[in-house]
Amino acid sequence: MTLLHARAGRQTPLTGWEQLASWRRWDTIHFLRIAEHGYTTVHQEDTAFFPLFPMLVRGVGEVTGPNLLIAGLVVSNVACFFALAVLHRLAAHELDSAAADRAVYYLVAFPTAYFLAASYSHSLLLLCVLGCLYAMRRGHWWLAGAVGALASATRSTGLLLMIPFAYEYLRQHRWYRVRPDALAIALVPVGTVAYCWFTWWRFGDFLAFSTAQEYWRRTLDWPGHTLWLGIRAMARLPVLVDYELILDVSLTVMVLALLVLCVVGPWRLRGDQVYLLLYGVPAALLPLFFPRADNNPMLSMSRLLLDVVPVFLVLARMGANRWFDRVLPYPLIALQCGLLVLFLANAWTF
Repeated sequence: MTLLHARAGRQTPLTGWEQLASWRRWDTIHFLRIAEHGYTTVHQEDTAFFPLFPMLVRGVGEVTGPNLLIAGLVVSNVACFFALAVLHRLAAHELDSAAADRAVYYLVAFPTAYFLAASYSHSLLLLCVLGCLYAMRRGHWWLAGAVGALASATRSTGLLLMIPFAYEYLRQHRWYRVRPDALAIALVPVGTVAYCWFTWWRFGDFLAFSTAQEYWRRTLDWPGHTLWLGIRAMARLPVLVDYELILDVSLTVMVLALLVLCVVGPWRLRGDQVYLLLYGVPAALLPLFFPRADNNPMLSMSRLLLDVVPVFLVLARMGANRWFDRVLPYPLIALQCGLLVLFLANAWTF
């Protein structure tokens, strides 16, 4: 993106509207098209994008006006604000208030955290995931189920919330004390199931969101093999030629290593916090089951890791060390700033 451009033979600043349009990039186009026109046969690949985020954009657009990009940015940033607030509450409940501050700090410093402000569904999914986890931790099972349904209407990843829900319910109640509120787990897949029924009615394809992945040339594979393909592809290419592959592989390895540290070592989570891992580990591995059949099999991994919640809690525990807390965030923030500039310049950044 250039902040100046030629007008009448001289350089003049971009207007506010022109700068705002710099956020209309990549997946944003799909979300805004769905918000404006719905799911159509002309762009059936849009079915890869779940409906809750574009529905909210359409609703907010009734207030903000016909420019749905503004509505998309409003939805994302409001969701981001509340996601950070819920993360703080969850981290304070599991750790302490100082660690909660650090957890929020490390999430905001994560290299792809700017997607939480873009007109993407990441901040909405993060809010729903955190809300569901926090509600189940506090024993509010019907609320957890309802928020889980919203998560599964935002992305199929929300279905994974059924795993920690079942574990945490049985941990708190034991199998012999199961009550009717255990049925709240059935609410979690409602968002995805409802969307599947809609696509069956509209296109005759119950799994249209999965079929649409062919548009992005994604295939089914084992996570370990996907990671190996990424490392092998990274070794063959110069850094400046395919920087996003380098970062996709590096950040994925970092997140997987931090998940290991959630289990072993001085910063490991307590036994009663396993429910966080029962979401975080599958959420980190799920995208690796579907590599892209090109030079970057791990495409988009760097931003799909944003909702791996336990990573930011273990970082918060590590951040109790003053030198770690002072040194780690700065290169991450610098990297994020560089990626944001590229994103606004319409360069692909995950």
